[in-house]
Amino acid sequence: MSKIKNKKFSINNSDILNTLFKFLPCFLKGILFTVSGILVLSFAYYKMSEHSAVLFYSIYIFIALGGFFCGNSTFKKFGGRGIISGTSGSLPLALAEVVIILCFAEKISAFLIIVFIINLLTGALGGIIGANEKKRY
Repeated sequence: MSKIKNKKFSINNSDILNTLFKFLPCFLKGILFTVSGILVLSFAYYKMSEHSAVLFYSIYIFIALGGFFCGNSTFKKFGGRGIISGTSGSLPLALAEVVIILCFAEKISAFLIIVFIINLLTGALGGIIGANEKKRY
């Protein structure tokens, strides 16, 4: 007969910090891609003589790509289920973008809600695509 040992599972502060530091590169990939894309679009919007709505709404594309890369890199780093790891990886990115928008906005608007939803959905999509990628070599 084998002995069953009772182990006490405790969570240290160092375990939580180590987990958060593992998420940091994934978060930075997403936020850097989003911010650099928005800066390029802002410069183009500033230099144009006529302001077009296409350029204004193309910000959503960079927000979506930032969430996608964040979710994809989170899955590649941690594994697990694609939709869960992608969404959990893009959640800090979505919250950071919401905080940044709230710093400059006067009130909560539809843009804020759309950005949050886009980040979570594209992060989940990035996790799913990361899970379905097969290494062929």
